[in-house]
Amino acid sequence: FSVSGSTGNIITSTFAGSAPIPKVRPDTVKAGGTVTVSAILSPAQQGVPVTLFLNTDTSSKPYRGSFPNGDIKITLTTDSKGTVSAKFTVDTVKGSQAFFRSKVAKPIDGNPAKVLESTDSPAVTTIPGDPAKFVIDLYFTNSEGKLLDPVGKNVVPGATIWVNVGISDNYGNPAINPGPSFIQIT
Repeated sequence: FSVSGSTGNIITSTFAGSAPIPKVRPDTVKAGGTVTVSAILSPAQQGVPVTLFLNTDTSSKPYRGSFPNGDIKITLTTDSKGTVSAKFTVDTVKGSQAFFRSKVAKPIDGNPAKVLESTDSPAVTTIPGDPAKFVIDLYFTNSEGKLLDPVGKNVVPGATIWVNVGISDNYGNPAINPGPSFIQIT
């Protein structure tokens, strides 16, 4: 391919008419862990700016996660294989879901504000982290089942003490979820 002559503005590209849907690996990750978000231009082109971003419209609300720059979006330049890739730290709340999109400037338009935007990636779901804390919750009920405030109170005759024992990750998510584990002491 060659161009000859004189012009003040030539824009050429073999890039197709849509932005690539980001791929996210893995699709489930422990609370506070990282995933890799990537997008590949087809056909491959080097040096194309691509923005990867968390879609706040479809992700869990509020979603607390970020790219290494501390933001929910990052702009990178494609490598020789047409790929951009970045780590993303996921939310710490069990069950939170993140969806990502990519944006690429339209290659046949001199206006950099005109972009192509992908649809959502498949969901990335936060799962509980490794067991980190032994949790014991106590509460008291009277003979009618009414919850009593245990702070500075003596247990009333006929009251029931409930003890909930469990294990959580560093973020308070139940690390093991076999169901309720209550002990009743009367």
